[in-house]
Amino acid sequence: MNDYLNGKIDKKTSISEINLNSNIGQLARIGYAEFRGGNSTEQLVGMDIVMNRVESDKFPNTIEGVIKQPWQFSSLNKNDNNRIFYTNPSETLKIQSGKHKGELDKLNHNAWVRSLSNAIKVYKGSERGISKSALLYYSPRSMSRDKNGNPTIPKWDFNKLKEIYVAGVRPSYIKMYTYKESKKKGQIK
Repeated sequence: MNDYLNGKIDKKTSISEINLNSNIGQLARIGYAEFRGGNSTEQLVGMDIVMNRVESDKFPNTIEGVIKQPWQFSSLNKNDNNRIFYTNPSETLKIQSGKHKGELDKLNHNAWVRSLSNAIKVYKGSERGISKSALLYYSPRSMSRDKNGNPTIPKWDFNKLKEIYVAGVRPSYIKMYTYKESKKKGQIK
C-alpha cells in the first residue's frame, strides 16, 4: 500500500493507495493540478518552488500551509476549472462523457503517475534545487487578459525580483523569480 513512498509506482498504481493529505500526496496533487500539461522538468520545478517556500521565512512553514495560502495557486481558487484536479484527482482519471465514459483517461492517468513520481523525487531530495531557489512563479498562458488581449502579470514589485531560468522550462509556460539579495546596512557588495 505504501509502495509509492519507496518510489515503486507505475501505471497500475491506484489513486486510492495514496494518502492525498500526506506531504507527498499534497505535492503530487498541486503538481498535477498546476503543471500536468507541462513537461517533467516544469512539474519538478513547480514542486520545488513549494518546498523553497516551506523553507523561506516569507511563506508558511508546511507544504499544506504553502499550498493553501490564499491566491497562490490558481487551481485552489474557488471558481477555477482546474480545482477538481487538486481537490479530487480520482474524478479526473476517467473519461466523463461520450462513447468512452467511465474508461481510463490515459492522458490524465499518465500525468497523475508522473506527478506522483516527481513529488517523491522532490520531497525525498533527489530533485531539490532544480528551481534554483525560485520562490515565485506565474504561468503567462493562464493569466487573464487585459482589454487589448494582452496577458496580465502579477502585481509584484519586479524591481525587487530576479528572474530565474532553468533548462527545459519554457518561459511561455512558467516564469520564475526569487528576491534579489538586499544589501544590508554597512555591507559592501
